[in-house]
Amino acid sequence: MSGIVLSASVRQNLLSLQSTADLLATTQSRLSTGKSVNSALDNPTNFFTAQSLDNRASDINNLLDGIANGVQVLQAANTGITSLQKLIDSAKSIANQALQTTVGYSTKSNV
Repeated sequence: MSGIVLSASVRQNLLSLQSTADLLATTQSRLSTGKSVNSALDNPTNFFTAQSLDNRASDINNLLDGIANGVQVLQAANTGITSLQKLIDSAKSIANQALQTTVGYSTKSNV
């Protein structure tokens, strides 16, 4: 079996096509991920900066979730306190009504 013989111009065109295919794959990877730097090999400084910012954003999102949970707890506590105030007002009203009504006792009848 003999090997494939390529002329210099065909070989140059083949290398150019391979380079274009590699660049196309890189561009498609960047477009699909939305990141201009996907690995530390692309640009170490930008990659680690982006990774640090992603970690910071994740930490801030966790804090935001905690704050949202705290707000919900405070809203539930406020609802409970409001209900207790209404219950106390109702009890006061009933107690005032009980004080204002006269209880009439009739005289003892002779048995």
